[in-house]
Amino acid sequence: MSVYGLDGRIYDGLVYLFTLGSEEPFIRKSIVRLGLKPGNRVLDWGCGTGISLKHIQSLLPEGRVYALDCSPRMAKYAVGRASPNPKLDYHFILRHGTGVELPEKVDATIACYSLCVLEPDEFDAAIEAIWRNTSDDGQLLILETHIGTPNSAWQRVTQFVARKVLGGLFADKMSNALLPAAERYFDRIAVETDPGLNARAFLGRRRPVVRPTN
Repeated sequence: MSVYGLDGRIYDGLVYLFTLGSEEPFIRKSIVRLGLKPGNRVLDWGCGTGISLKHIQSLLPEGRVYALDCSPRMAKYAVGRASPNPKLDYHFILRHGTGVELPEKVDATIACYSLCVLEPDEFDAAIEAIWRNTSDDGQLLILETHIGTPNSAWQRVTQFVARKVLGGLFADKMSNALLPAAERYFDRIAVETDPGLNARAFLGRRRPVVRPTN
C-alpha cells in the first residue's frame, strides 16, 4: 500500500515523527506569505489530510476553497478538518490534479508536499493545469522536500530513516526538476529553504505567457 493510502491519522503521525512537529509552523509561515485577502479563491492541490486547509481557513475569513486529492482516505480525513461557515465555503474534488478544470479561476494555489508524488516528466502537466486555473496575477506556493547536506549526526540519522521508511517520497525532486517547471509558468517571488526540516518553499506569480523550454 502506498503511504497515501494509509489512514489519515497514521500518515499525520509519521509526518510528526520525522519532523517533531516542526513542519506545521513552516507550512503556516509559507501560507502567510501569500497575503490571502477576504473573498479570495484558493486551490489546495493535493490537500492530503488537510494540514494546509487548517491554516488556509485561519487566514481566509471569507472566500472559497477548492480542495483536491486523488486519495479517498486522505480526502475523507481532510473533510473532517474543514470548517466551512456562511462566508467561507469548500468544494472537495476527488481526482488526479493534472487534468483538473475548476469552474472559476483561483487567486492562489497551494501544493503542499503533493507534487512529489508525481514523476518528473509529469511536473509540466501538473503546473500547466495549475497555471490554467489561476487568475491573472495569481500566486502559486509549492512546499516540497529539499535534502541538503546534513550538518549534524541527528540530521544524518533522520534522513537515513526517512529514506528507508518513506522511500521515494523523501526523494529531492524540487531543485533539479520541479523548480524549473514551476518557473516556466510562474515568476519567482521567493524561495526559502529550511535545512533542519529538509524542506523548501517556492512562491511565484502567474506569468501571462508561458516561458518556452530551452
